Amino acid sequence: MFKNLKVIFKKRYDLLLIPKDGRSTDKILRTSLTRALLIIFGLMIISNSILLSFLAFTPIMDYLPGFEIISKEEMNQISEIKEKMLTISKEFERVKRNNERLQLILEGKPIPMDERELDSNYVKERMRRDSIRLMSKPLSNNLFIAFKRLLNLFSQVSDSNSIQNQKQFNQYTLSFISPVVGVITQKFYPKNAHYGIDFAVRTGTQVRTAGSGVVIFSDYTINDGYKIIVAHSSGYITIYQHLSVLLKKEREKVFQGDVIALSGNTGKLTTAPHLHFEVWKNNKPIDPKTICVDLYEK
Repeated sequence: MFKNLKVIFKKRYDLLLIPKDGRSTDKILRTSLTRALLIIFGLMIISNSILLSFLAFTPIMDYLPGFEIISKEEMNQISEIKEKMLTISKEFERVKRNNERLQLILEGKPIPMDERELDSNYVKERMRRDSIRLMSKPLSNNLFIAFKRLLNLFSQVSDSNSIQNQKQFNQYTLSFISPVVGVITQKFYPKNAHYGIDFAVRTGTQVRTAGSGVVIFSDYTINDGYKIIVAHSSGYITIYQHLSVLLKKEREKVFQGDVIALSGNTGKLTTAPHLHFEVWKNNKPIDPKTICVDLYEK
């Protein structure tokens, strides 16, 4: 069979060209089947190449359905849009998660522990990444329970000196001091929903904790900007808002006078660099001037 095919391909054929009017002609094309096939395939390749080049280098392909060509600039724009959408999606999820946790704390409910928090390697890596930008934990209505829960957490990971450290920690929670030295530009006015006092200070001024306690919130909020909340004993908490840099993480112990942040002008509810400072006791705001020894007014 293969021998017959070989003979057929090698055998030469005469191709007679006859005019349409039927006149006789002596134009005879003599070729083999192999050569004829090569010529046909060659012509097909050349014609296809010409057609593809015509489509690729002329605008005609833009008018053919399904053949739109995307330029490099358009591809870059698409990539940028995808990255922005991914960033927005992540930010939305972060804000949503923070709001859910804030709601739980405001209702006095415990925050579910992320399973990854149990992995020490994950915690170390997160702390390394978040050395400046801190994870958020919301404010609790039941502050004493929140404070007790955080102390229990510390007791589980403390070393053999934890009892001595705890005694030292507790002895500094009986009074408060002003977090900064500055002019008070707005006083405590709860009727106008102003639950603290404002200090006029330059951006970058060191903000010190008013008393010893545990940081229960340290992150960015839309209205208050970068914000830190510290839980103290006896149901007290202090709040520091519109900060520029957060220096303490949540669940971190702080002692009275420790620098916990730098002042700033962040958040929607601010028009100039200042520190907004609040003091709450048993879920009710109180005038900081009645509790801070260096601000005390009868």
